Formats: sequence, C-alpha cells, structure tokens
Amino acid sequence: GAALVYPTVSAIMKGDTLYTLFEGTIFQSAIHMELLGLPVILMNYASSVIPIVVAVWFGAKVEKAVAAAMPTMLKGFLTPFFTILIVVPLTFLAIGPVATWAGQIVGAAAMAIYNISPMVAGLFIGAFWQVFVMFGLHWGLIPIMINNITVYGYDPLVVTYFGCSFAQIGVVLGIFLRTQDKKLKSISLPAFISGIFGVTEPCIYGITLPRKKYFVISCIGGAIGGALMALLSVNLYMFGGLGIFGYPTFIDPKTGELAGMYGGMIASAVSFVFGLAVTAVLYKDAAPAEKLTVVAEKADGTAEREIIKAPLAGKIVALEEVPDEAFAMGVLGKGIAIEPSDGKVVAPADCTVMTLFPTGHAIGLVTDKGAEILIHIGMDTVKLEGKYFTTKVKQGDHVQAGTTLIEFDKDKIAAAGYNTITPVIVTNHAQYMDMVITDEKDVAEEANLLTVIA
Repeated sequence: GAALVYPTVSAIMKGDTLYTLFEGTIFQSAIHMELLGLPVILMNYASSVIPIVVAVWFGAKVEKAVAAAMPTMLKGFLTPFFTILIVVPLTFLAIGPVATWAGQIVGAAAMAIYNISPMVAGLFIGAFWQVFVMFGLHWGLIPIMINNITVYGYDPLVVTYFGCSFAQIGVVLGIFLRTQDKKLKSISLPAFISGIFGVTEPCIYGITLPRKKYFVISCIGGAIGGALMALLSVNLYMFGGLGIFGYPTFIDPKTGELAGMYGGMIASAVSFVFGLAVTAVLYKDAAPAEKLTVVAEKADGTAEREIIKAPLAGKIVALEEVPDEAFAMGVLGKGIAIEPSDGKVVAPADCTVMTLFPTGHAIGLVTDKGAEILIHIGMDTVKLEGKYFTTKVKQGDHVQAGTTLIEFDKDKIAAAGYNTITPVIVTNHAQYMDMVITDEKDVAEEANLLTVIA
C-alpha cells in the first residue's frame, strides 16, 4: 500500500511518455518508465482498494512459499524481506494495472447497460454500488459522472446509486427495533443516525456485512431505488452532500425545476421502507452455540466448532471492561476475561505452546483444531519480570487439556499493586464465522468458556 502511493510515482507519471500501450481501447496506458525492460503501467492508486487487497492476497501465497524455503533461524527477517522484494515489483507490473482495469470495465459495462435500458442500468448500479465502493471499483464510474456533468450539464446514470444509503439505514433501523442483543442495539442507533447523512461505513462494516443476509437486503433495496431514479428521470446537476444533503443536487439550476428532487425523495423513501420492512419481518438474533442441536460436520467427520475450556477459575468479566485499551478494544483478539479465584492456569484444550513469555505472565497456544489462544495474566504484570510466576511447560510442548501451564501468586501480585484480571482471547478470530461466550457469571476451571464456529 505504501509503495503504490509513494510520492515519486506521481512525479514520474507527470514526466515524458516513452510510448503508449493498448491505444484506442479502455485500457490505453501511457508508459513513463520500465523495470528490467518491462513496461510499468503507472496509475493513481490513492483512492483504490482492490490493487492492495489483491497484492496482499498474492503476498500471502508468496510468503508461505518463501517461509518454506528459509532456514528457521532466518525466517523472522528474510521471509518478509523477500516477500516485499517479490510482490512490490509484480504489483506495479501486473497486479495494480489489472485490478484498476477492473474498475474501468465496470464503468464500461454500466454505460453499455444504460444504452440498452436506463432502468436496467439503475438496477445494476443500485444493486452493486456498495460492493463497488468497498473494493474501490466505483472509481470506474466517477469519471463517467464527471464527464456527463461537464458535457451535458447533468448525470442521469451514476446518480442511480443514491437509494443505497437509505436502504442500508432502513435495514439497520430494522435490526435496531428487533434485536435483543444490547451491544448490537447500542451500535445500531448511532450507525443509523450517521447513515441519514450519507456516512454508511458504520452500518456496513459494523452491522450488515457481518450478517450477510441483511447486507444483501440493503443491496436489493438499493437496486429498487436505482430503478426508480431512472424511471423518474432523476438527474444529478452538481456535486454536493450525501444522504439527505444530496436532495438539492437534483434541482435543475437553470429552471429551478424541483421534479428531480421529489423523484430522489420518492426513490430513497422506497429503498428505506423496503430495507426496514423486510428486515423487521426476517430478523432473528443468532442462537448461542450451546443451544444448537445440529452441528455441521466436515467431510472428515470433525465438528465445525470448537469449545475452549476455562484455563482458570474465577469471575467472568466482559473484555471491554478490562482496564487496558488493547484488550478492551479487541485489538489483540476477541474473547473474555476472568478475575481469578486461584493461582493456576491450565490448558483450555489439547494444544501446542507456541509462545511462552520469559516473565511467565502470558502464554500463546494453538489448539489441535487451529484456534490461537492468548492468556495474559494480569495487567502490566510484565513489569514484575517473572516474580510470583512459575512456568510448568516449555515453548514447543504439546499438552493435553487440563495440563497445568503456569502457577502464580495472585495475592502477592495484587499486593504489589497489579490488577490480576486475565484476558483469554482468540487472536485468529477473523478466521471464524462466530464466537459464543458463556453466559455464566462465574466459571470453574475447565468449564466451557468460548465456542468458536468455523
């Protein structure tokens, strides 16, 4: 990402053109430099997402191959070094241009559809606009909007995206009204309010996208709004605000005609009502994993979920209540915390000790089923430099569930002025569809604590 927006790249793009590739096509590209004799197609990546996403995905594949070929002692330094050395040039040579052209193809496809049927184009743009924005593909449509306003004085095509944000906030309001989940309810209302003014990222990334069905509902609502925008001949005459602040941009500045603004209001209202009504009818809170009677199984017969046992006994504390921002904000992973009632940490599952801090205050485990667990005893206890901690295993050991890992003197740690609250988090939670936390207020050692669902 840093390489693609390096300032020198922009400077080179303003220099002399060596030659032009793909002249006369939508992929026409001026070549300003070469690398090892190969043409480098430089583009403006400042507002793009897909090139970086694709490059990181490709980099993950390269990293695995490089790591497999590296001696263990050199992996820490040379693996990232060679990964960057390989991936960055390939990104400039191929990944970046191809990914950017994807946006141009979207723009060309939208224009082709519009020439056949404006309503179908409205359906297409309204349905997929949010997806385009997430991946940066909408930048293939923005130049069309700018060109239309410059040449004709208005844009009748790209403006059909307008109902998307209203469909999105309709879905979020529906979830807010139906959910019994206090945390979800607490984030839904402010997300809805910000969405009224066109800022829908909290709605998308915080609420609907993790619950895929409801994101799809918002896309359908956006498609309906897009078709109506085209049917009612709503045009965009100027660039302005988003959400409700976008309505004045549909007023013809030459005649003062308000029909376009009323059309935009109707289309956005229909998108909003659709999202709200469908969500209100269909929404159900996810059932806790412990209450599921049927568990999907993989082809090899292993369950698609894993239960993580409590590594120590004590009082359950919500992670957001831990007096450390890194844990409370979920930066290090998701899970729960325990206020210990004794001074022993045991293995929460059959696992391998991947990381054991020399101070004994924290341990990283990988279960046999792949969950990565971090157990951090107390806050700032690294400052004790191992005092009051006794480790019972070594890094690299494979242990059975219930095996004692660490013993500590919680009373002396507390007397030294340190909080003994102990976060138990799954650091690779992004690899799981969901995580369910026990609803017990107190937990016994080796009782069910977390359930991760693949």
